[in-house]
Amino acid sequence: MASEYGRKNETSPLAAASYDYLAQLYEDYLNGKSDLPQFWCDYFTENKDNFFEVDYPEIRSRFKEYAQSNSQNPSNSTTITPAGNVRSLISAFRDFGHLTASISPLETNESECSLLDISAHDFKDSATNISEYGFYDKVSTVGELVSLLEASYCSNASLETSHLSNVSERNWLYSQVEKVNPYAVADKDTKVKILENLTRAEGIEQYFAVKYVGQKRFSLEGGESVIPGLNIGLEYAVTEHNLSDVVIGMAHRGRLNVMLNTLGMATEEIFKEFEGRADYGNTSGDVKYHLGYSSDLDIADKSLHLTLMFNPSHLEFIAPVVNGSVRARQDLSVIEGKSRASVLPVIIHGDAAVAGQGVVAETFNMSKTPAFDVSGSLHIIINNQVGFTATSDDYMSSDYCSGIAKAVNAPIFHVNGDSPDAVVRCIQIAIDYRMKFGKDVVVDIVCYRRLGHNEADEPVATLPKMYQVIKNHPTTRVQYVNYLKEQGLVTDEEVLQLQNNVKEIMDDGLSLIAGKKNTKTQQRRLQWKKYKDKDWDQVVDTGINLVNLKKFAKQIVNIPEGLTMQRQVA
Repeated sequence: MASEYGRKNETSPLAAASYDYLAQLYEDYLNGKSDLPQFWCDYFTENKDNFFEVDYPEIRSRFKEYAQSNSQNPSNSTTITPAGNVRSLISAFRDFGHLTASISPLETNESECSLLDISAHDFKDSATNISEYGFYDKVSTVGELVSLLEASYCSNASLETSHLSNVSERNWLYSQVEKVNPYAVADKDTKVKILENLTRAEGIEQYFAVKYVGQKRFSLEGGESVIPGLNIGLEYAVTEHNLSDVVIGMAHRGRLNVMLNTLGMATEEIFKEFEGRADYGNTSGDVKYHLGYSSDLDIADKSLHLTLMFNPSHLEFIAPVVNGSVRARQDLSVIEGKSRASVLPVIIHGDAAVAGQGVVAETFNMSKTPAFDVSGSLHIIINNQVGFTATSDDYMSSDYCSGIAKAVNAPIFHVNGDSPDAVVRCIQIAIDYRMKFGKDVVVDIVCYRRLGHNEADEPVATLPKMYQVIKNHPTTRVQYVNYLKEQGLVTDEEVLQLQNNVKEIMDDGLSLIAGKKNTKTQQRRLQWKKYKDKDWDQVVDTGINLVNLKKFAKQIVNIPEGLTMQRQVA
């Protein structure tokens, strides 16, 4: 249960969401405003020496400037200092920059926000020098500051934090993204790895399209960046945070791709599903895009156990199932002396489902309750910008499909699916946040659905304008190849070889993932062996020795000495 202070801090005017209001009241107090309510005069007088020592370093600095300025020039008490203007400009980008970010691959964001204009903060010239205030290294002018903040909040990725009530979390997130090229991948090896993942993601879908014409597979085409984001993100979680187990829950779209591309299922196993050759033993089995799988991957010198949960046609209903499985694994980890955080739930949502299914809100709402806390879930949204045939205006009232996450103070990254570098970086930062604060975090990958709801649908009939754009839109892999070729990092021959490798491996029915084994998976199966294929209606003796029964009965009704009972209970 939250402490009285914690609850007050979240709901009173002293909460972080009331930052600007509180700051203005305190400024009025310092300036001796006569119309300030007596309550606030008494409060600030009583607390001015210690209240702002905990969470408000920027406010304290601003108040100090005000106090010094006013003591030297009392007649100028309402003048706002240039440093204050800089702070208000920074706050505007932090709170509203996402509104102008280029996060959709299909259209240019033409939204404007007047608060992002320097004139709204009393700056007339972008060349105005602000280096003396020391907000950022190597930022000397207002123009340089705006360029940095645009890269942080208005580029191919952005971040929503204004709903967060914990100031230390906000400041940590600011420190991660407020830097030069915050969403860029610097090293060549990672860029080549991203291309390999995109090539496999695209190649798998193209292979299925040719080999199994007209069969449903709920293709990932248009959202291929999910694969490098997921794969490189999990590799990062293992090497940087010693993650040992990951449980994934997702609906249909992209499921086959994740099984082959992330969990390393042999392609022959998928072929059996398409061809009706899969052996389910004594059961009727299920359709291929409901299936689960588990495997173990060697990453550096460590092992990662991956589980993709079986999922029926109820889409987001898998979310609490994932968290239940994770909580059970975490309980075992604690017994073994490991950290709860070493087991990570990854819930991959669809945009219309995350906005429309109540189970999502229910799962978020339970995320920090003692019995259901899993030290934070990583939520990845495959945001196709369409639900079956409905566009976002017809299935949600919030600005983003991720709006429900704000109810639990979860930070939300929005990222353009055609920017795989940014997708990878957002997921890495999100993992860092989860490991540091033990809370849910959302990465909204804004992409598109190249085909219809499934491969038998014709989307042009209901969404002609969107699909005319999609028809002429180059794939993410093609765009990324051109980007790497411009940098001189790959050649046409290397690109072709990567594509041929995917086809050759799939022709042979092998696994596309190196370093896969089943050690832990086999161990887990052995743990369940005693429960499988058993006759559950056998007669079992559940009786108990009468002597023990009387002993336990006395213990149940005997009040321990020295314990004072509540009257009705007694």
